[in-house]
Amino acid sequence: MTAVRRCVQCKAAALFVVREWQHKALGLFTGVKTFELECQNCRARVVLHPWTEINVERVFAFVFMPALFPGLFFWLRARKKARAWTENPIVERSSIEGIAQPREPSRRCECSAIATCVAVVKEGRLTLPLGTRHEYQCPVCTARFAVHDAWGIVFMSFAAAVLAAVGLLVILVPSGPTAEIQASNQGFGVAFLAFSAFAALLFAWRVRQRLTHPLVTP
Repeated sequence: MTAVRRCVQCKAAALFVVREWQHKALGLFTGVKTFELECQNCRARVVLHPWTEINVERVFAFVFMPALFPGLFFWLRARKKARAWTENPIVERSSIEGIAQPREPSRRCECSAIATCVAVVKEGRLTLPLGTRHEYQCPVCTARFAVHDAWGIVFMSFAAAVLAAVGLLVILVPSGPTAEIQASNQGFGVAFLAFSAFAALLFAWRVRQRLTHPLVTP
């Protein structure tokens, strides 16, 4: 989500996404996200929780209504999260020219035009930072592209190397009391190598994006 929103505190159209979380269910990504936005004018922070979470809390509020306090608790939580969406509305692009954009340098688009940063997303899992993704949009060809910071590239290369080392170790030195278990463990080694190859592709893609879209010096 890269839409610009109007800040409820300073009324400036300067709320941009700076971080997003992807929700998981049974270890799988659900496509549901929570967004953290920061106002480029007054530095206020706003968290937009997914509507699925808000609606679930509304259902809990209705179910626990006879108990009064639990129902009131869930109703107030759902109301607060829903107001964050309505009090910080999306601003039309035609009406936000000249507002404060995220303070990030511009990059060169593949069409040779200068693309501006429209969102800065800090990626992470639990407390582990996985880098920062800068999203750009070209005003000429309207193309959108993302460029990761150096830490995001280093982390992906490190992940690919560790997964490859573990996979090779499991394949070359399989453990287990029987041949069947050793063969099964070797299958896990192949899986580790597959994940390593995927991480290596992501690493190559991120390097390619930084080289294809260089910084534009003033």
